Amino acid sequence: GFKFDLKGPPSTEAALHAIAKTSALASQSIPEETAQYFRESAADLLGEEGADPVDIVSRCLAAISRRSAEVQSRSLLTGEAGVVTIEMSNSRGRAVSPADVMFTVSKLSRMSRRGGSDEDEEGGENLEFDNDVGKIQSNVETGSAMFDMSVEDAKNLVEFSKDIDAGGATFKILREMGIERGYNFGRPDRGGRGGGRGGRGGGRWSNRGGRGGGGGYRSGGGGYG
Repeated sequence: GFKFDLKGPPSTEAALHAIAKTSALASQSIPEETAQYFRESAADLLGEEGADPVDIVSRCLAAISRRSAEVQSRSLLTGEAGVVTIEMSNSRGRAVSPADVMFTVSKLSRMSRRGGSDEDEEGGENLEFDNDVGKIQSNVETGSAMFDMSVEDAKNLVEFSKDIDAGGATFKILREMGIERGYNFGRPDRGGRGGGRGGRGGGRWSNRGGRGGGGGYRSGGGGYG
């Protein structure tokens, strides 16, 4: 009756969520005799002016989990610190290649720096981001592609692209990475590092309609069009 699923490594955020739940359960099992030695310090913390009980308890859980240092995101593809892994898929069912990733991210990056969003023009949040793409890996089972970016650039890319019709391209930051044990499982990865700034995707993206408009985009190799 047992069933096993093959999973990739979790993100730092997903791991910390699991640790927090474990620490909360562990705190409930502390004997009363032991807890009494900590009551005075607990009362002092809760008695501070403007103290938020939830914030104080969350910090205590972090302390007993030995997570006192600043949380640092890591790539799900390489384990590199300071970056996150993004999944790019296509809502129209088209497979995404590494070239598509580089071309689309570069195009969106240029648009973000031109201040093409209404929010920027109104003095709102600045969503500019660079097109520095790290490791790219295609998922032949799902037709999507995963790639690394710095934390801030990744957040801005996801937010900026929400209102843009980029030929059906969608982005999301991954918290964990599934592994499909299909025909191609264990085969060498054909992906690689992106070509740095302004990587070439081998195609042209129609920009008619601007932000929120609908032109779609084209890429070499019969991908997007």
